[in-house]
Amino acid sequence: MLGSNPVTYKDQPWYKRFEVMGQTAEAAFNVWAGPRIIQRLGYDKSPLPRGAMLQLPPFARHIPDYILWDEGLVSFVEVVGTARREFKVRSSKLYGLETWRNSGVPLDFFVFNSTADEYAFVSYEQALVRRGPQEHFYDGNVFHRVPVDSWTALPR
Repeated sequence: MLGSNPVTYKDQPWYKRFEVMGQTAEAAFNVWAGPRIIQRLGYDKSPLPRGAMLQLPPFARHIPDYILWDEGLVSFVEVVGTARREFKVRSSKLYGLETWRNSGVPLDFFVFNSTADEYAFVSYEQALVRRGPQEHFYDGNVFHRVPVDSWTALPR
């Protein structure tokens, strides 16, 4: 349509973004997983109100999205979507995921760049080392930017 400007994801109202939040990245993870064995673990848009979630300890609020079994090794995977060469992670999520990482099972972020149709794996430890200084979302939540250097095209 002549003169129409599509509304980008970041410019959509929160309720619209929440409807599709995570779906693109999780679909990409499922494509990548292919024959690997994965088990859904974390919440998928929990119906619990924010107040109920805040009553839970951090490790219960921030459960990794998947358990991955690949070539005889098990790991936890947190799926993250982005449209840049970096991803954002809330400080509270890093803190909550720490318990899972300290379990002795590796924890990785599967980062999907929807703009470039590429993915990267970033270990929890790499995210801690590479994270930038604290920044604040409009709602006051604290987050860090984590740069990603090495990307791989998503197989189709």
